[in-house]
Amino acid sequence: MSASYRAGIVGCSGIAIARGERSAGPYRSPLPHSHAAAFNATPNAQVVAVCDIFQSALDNYVSTWGTANTYLDFREMFEKEQLDLVSIVTPDHLHADVFVAACDAGVKGIFCEKPISTTIADADRMVNAAERSGVKVVVNHTRRFDPFYRHAKWLVERGTIGEIRSVVGSMGGERAMLFRNGTHVVDTMLFFIDAQPTWLFAELADADAGYGPVYKGDGGRDPRTDPAASALIGFSNGARAFYNGSKETVTNFEIDVQGTKGRIQIGNQVAQLSLESAFGGLASQPLPLQADSRAGMVVAIEALIDLIENDGDGVAALRAARTTLTVLLGMLESADRGGARINLANAVAVQARG
Repeated sequence: MSASYRAGIVGCSGIAIARGERSAGPYRSPLPHSHAAAFNATPNAQVVAVCDIFQSALDNYVSTWGTANTYLDFREMFEKEQLDLVSIVTPDHLHADVFVAACDAGVKGIFCEKPISTTIADADRMVNAAERSGVKVVVNHTRRFDPFYRHAKWLVERGTIGEIRSVVGSMGGERAMLFRNGTHVVDTMLFFIDAQPTWLFAELADADAGYGPVYKGDGGRDPRTDPAASALIGFSNGARAFYNGSKETVTNFEIDVQGTKGRIQIGNQVAQLSLESAFGGLASQPLPLQADSRAGMVVAIEALIDLIENDGDGVAALRAARTTLTVLLGMLESADRGGARINLANAVAVQARG
């Protein structure tokens, strides 16, 4: 029988506390789709405290979910509440200070929103704090926990479509922002390729020309502050990934995983396996509509608790998210240099020095 866990949430808007339904297409995990809702659906975890810099956000949490101790200062919350689990749901560029403070406060597990940060320096602070404290971490790169994507990954791992040579990731719609939502596309491509990205070249949308090599967003609120981009990415195993984010196309999210024997297309509106046919070409069939009945965010919390109870590698997810961030920042650097090919190892060293 699993222990009972005291949980806290830092940041109380949007995906932190939403209760209402969402309609993202048939091939997404079922509700809940917020941190508060996911904790509510996890029997051995209870949200006992929440924090936000705005009292109105705290009042909204209480009116939505009921009683919890409320704080305007996350350090005070960590000091007083003796939390086991913490969800960090602040704006993208403000994760690191909360994360390090949670590690120093002795929490057992952290569920951090994506991207983990917007600079390599902050990402490294987070990795160092996690390694020093022994805290276990999961990152809400949602598709790693979504049942349909996990089923597709299982098919890839068992060699159903052969060796993966190419992955095409597409995101469309007003919020096809490189850092806020493009991080999902990039991370999912890395999830399927499972090799180190080594180089890339990229261009930003015409509307974002001149954006520069440094993130200038407001943490995900205004799409105009976070650019759209296209990129070709090379990997250590010779595979390649093609990323395309466009704010001017229809809203969509889709990944096309292409191997030596077939392909898997999976997104909000499609989940399809195509294999070589004896008659030539590809024969296609749908992936199961219900590969798993659990919601992705609940799976993430269950995975975090499992890391704690079985002493798993608590920093692996954080390192993977850091790799995703290097690709995002590499795209900005390449675009700023006129689409130049970027060696990611060199770029990371420069970014880490600030």
